[in-house]
Amino acid sequence: METTPTPTLTLYCCNICKTKPDQLSHHKAHLTTQKHIFRKKCFETCINTSFMLNRELIVKRITGEDKTRIDQFEKDTGLKFIKGDRGSHDAIRDWTFACIGLLNDEFPGNIIPLIMNFDTEDNYKNSVNRMIDINETLTVRNEEPETVNNDEIKNIVQNIENYDYDFFVNMALKTPEAYVFALIMYKQNYQTIYLKHIERNIIHQKSNRPMRFKDKAWAYKDINNNGDSNEIASNLRKTISTSVSDIFTQKIEESPSEYHELSVIIHKLRTTMFKNDIMRKLEHLFRL
Repeated sequence: METTPTPTLTLYCCNICKTKPDQLSHHKAHLTTQKHIFRKKCFETCINTSFMLNRELIVKRITGEDKTRIDQFEKDTGLKFIKGDRGSHDAIRDWTFACIGLLNDEFPGNIIPLIMNFDTEDNYKNSVNRMIDINETLTVRNEEPETVNNDEIKNIVQNIENYDYDFFVNMALKTPEAYVFALIMYKQNYQTIYLKHIERNIIHQKSNRPMRFKDKAWAYKDINNNGDSNEIASNLRKTISTSVSDIFTQKIEESPSEYHELSVIIHKLRTTMFKNDIMRKLEHLFRL
């Protein structure tokens, strides 16, 4: 019996109030409720409190003024700050950490824009408003993740020049798995490097008998470039959070409606475990 595929729908939810994904009309109705209006105001207050210190440090650097956070500390706590007094310094330190962590404590999972500009009053307000707008309306697609088998991946690798980066961005939005980003790296590097197989004859330390040891190493296709395999691997790994991530950052400017999905991908590309997985998949692609 054949099953009818689930239609792909775009749903909307509020990350401030943690609503469940729903159709646009229901989401818009939520935005007018007193509950949301109150939570939105609390969210804005937490943003200003958590980012206040960063903002003041930048203002101090630009203007040279040293008003900093002492007045706010005294207003919030009712304590008098005494320079050189250990108790005062401990208190303002604890207050500082509490301010910085307030946003994540009260609104866990909040999304911070990639660029927050604090250099002027207007830029600061615009950054805060942008952060509120992003968290107020998130888009969610209810489609099932697509899977790609090894034959399909092999076909892409063999015809890599026929695929542009937009193809891989769309693939990543549907299936943000490590092999998709490894395909991007393969496209970026297949003309300059390869994974060569090497065999070494070694002497086993305990038995003192010769053994053949098989290994693999990265190498440049240009014979005049004697780059070390570890150096190539290190440079490849760095590109995950630079040139690969930049592709998705650029896409945000072209498709602001997909900001949430793209920002999640960009964050994922910075994590150590995901980078390790991508590097393993990249080696596999170069062996196809």
